Amino acid sequence: MEYQFPEIQRVNINVKRHPGKSNYAARAEKRKSMKSIRGDVSYVGGGSYAEVWANNQRTPQDVRKISKTSKRHQIDGFYFFMMELEKHDENSNPYFPRFRSIKIYTDEGPKHRASKLDSMTYSTQIERLTHLSKLSEDQIKAIVRRIFGVSRLDSRAKDIIYNIMQLNKTWDLALLGLIEATRKGLMGTSPPSPPNKELQWFVKQIQDQDFVQALQFIIDVKIKHGLHFDLHDDNIMVRQSPYGGQLVFSDPLSGEGSNFSSEPDEFI
Repeated sequence: MEYQFPEIQRVNINVKRHPGKSNYAARAEKRKSMKSIRGDVSYVGGGSYAEVWANNQRTPQDVRKISKTSKRHQIDGFYFFMMELEKHDENSNPYFPRFRSIKIYTDEGPKHRASKLDSMTYSTQIERLTHLSKLSEDQIKAIVRRIFGVSRLDSRAKDIIYNIMQLNKTWDLALLGLIEATRKGLMGTSPPSPPNKELQWFVKQIQDQDFVQALQFIIDVKIKHGLHFDLHDDNIMVRQSPYGGQLVFSDPLSGEGSNFSSEPDEFI
């Protein structure tokens, strides 16, 4: 069945009616996800903006990501990533995560009406993905071959790939280096440095246009909302299938800081 991005459910609440529950919506979602099955629910991980929980009995193929209440000085890149995906014509691109449901809770209390982002919590049910570090060398090589069409590339493009992969100590980091090279080729290096013409040429040789279009979308969202790239090995994962691993940009943007795995410009 062809994937369809779910309709986002928007719920207004009034936190003032729940004294001491400043993060009421997030807590309610956690309680709901754990109800009656506490022994089978596990904490997967979390960061500055959200926590991820797994419900192994009811939804073994999915996880639930629940945000902490947003603050104005910490804009949640994942929230804007979801909002822009909802409007994007190509949100079924295989490089984007598969959402099952999305709920956004907004405080309707008087003090938050002027700045709804300040009092927002979201809860998403999303596919469970595999960390890059869990893949074998052969599995990562297969992903590289499929994305970049290595067998069809000329020697110039193959040399770029070879140099980047030699730079990194492990194959998962090598793949991240190739993703970063593609990103730089799409948007150029940061001013005042001139665009890297070699990487711009390299991007045009890439076989998998879904990959290129997904990265271009991430770049566009980053620029539109003043975010930062967060393309590291916890935020780029793999969807397992009988046909091999499918790379997924699971959480590619952040409201603060940035994290890259390599600097391919040094070798090109």
